Amino acid sequence: MCRFSLGHYKDGGRIINFASAAGVGGQPGKAHYAASKGAVLAWTRTVAREWGPHGITVNAIAPAIWTPMYDATRASMSETQIKQHDAFMASLIPIGGRLGDASCDLAPVLVFLAREGSRFITGQTLMIDGGMLTLS
Repeated sequence: MCRFSLGHYKDGGRIINFASAAGVGGQPGKAHYAASKGAVLAWTRTVAREWGPHGITVNAIAPAIWTPMYDATRASMSETQIKQHDAFMASLIPIGGRLGDASCDLAPVLVFLAREGSRFITGQTLMIDGGMLTLS
């Protein structure tokens, strides 16, 4: 599949994979998820080395972003649970104390990685998590 895909990038290009901090540090109770995200990170590094000579950069992002799924999870919590959860998140995330915003925190990074300014960055994982993993 990789060799087939390479043909679509004749003039170079950018590949941005979505990973997770779980792929870096594991996630108790979710071994299958952590393993799959770890595989994304390994694929990113491997293909970055293989396709770099063709002018293709391959990077991954590991975002900790507020999503509709997170909204649904919060909707199922009691007011007390939400307060406890918010305090827990504040202890995990040094910048802002909460999950990031897709428009303000994630989109600009994606735009940067997709543009020419990132042409010398490949095989990397950018943690867009407000510093959460640094404290793990």
